[in-house]
Amino acid sequence: MNKILLIFLLLVSFQLSAQNVLTSADEMPLFNGCDDISNKDDKEKCSNSKLIEFIHTHLVYPQEAREEGIEGSLYAQFVVTKTGSIENIKVLNFIGEGFEDEVIRVIKSMPPWTPGKNNGVAQNIQLRMPISFSLNKGKYNDSQKYTIIWGNLLEPTMTKKQLKNNFGKKLLIRDEFGNDRAISELIFSYEKGNKYYIAKSRGIIEKRLRKVVKKCKRGGIFTIKVIILDGASFKTIKKDYEII
Repeated sequence: MNKILLIFLLLVSFQLSAQNVLTSADEMPLFNGCDDISNKDDKEKCSNSKLIEFIHTHLVYPQEAREEGIEGSLYAQFVVTKTGSIENIKVLNFIGEGFEDEVIRVIKSMPPWTPGKNNGVAQNIQLRMPISFSLNKGKYNDSQKYTIIWGNLLEPTMTKKQLKNNFGKKLLIRDEFGNDRAISELIFSYEKGNKYYIAKSRGIIEKRLRKVVKKCKRGGIFTIKVIILDGASFKTIKKDYEII
């Protein structure tokens, strides 16, 4: 039920490196997944949403920090190269407790980006990104106007058997007016100690999602994340269940 609160903003530094790395360009690098969008502003919004989604999905709160109730914010710096790969990853401030290692791990795991360009020519571009780790119990990480509905999942504590009993039932997202919303992506994850399992689909309870449920054991946290399109932006609705 502890949650990672992600605050995303791309910033650029105001210095040029000695290795032909720029800090701004006519076209800034874009996180992939928005190739079908032609409008520049809409494409940038989509890129930001996809990046937030990726970090939110893959970032794991360090176990020791979670147990000790430690929170904090880090600034990560990295270069998106001419080919779209990620290089020169640095964390600019230090908290300890495994936060820095986790941020670097997630950034290293990013898929290739669309490189930035000047005058139509691909460039190496340096970006900065703040990531905040915050423990927040018993709340969704996004708007309270949405509700996750999946069978009999009503309480914040569940048994593995209760979860498995919902395999044949459709998972729904319902807004405050009682309308069901289309699901862009459905993510199941389970965490206990240093073990972490995750799987995603386009809204259907597929075999790979059921495998995550089957990994659940007493004392762990099972999480449902649902990403929907709300107006011009993506919203993530998240709920945690303690396995008893």
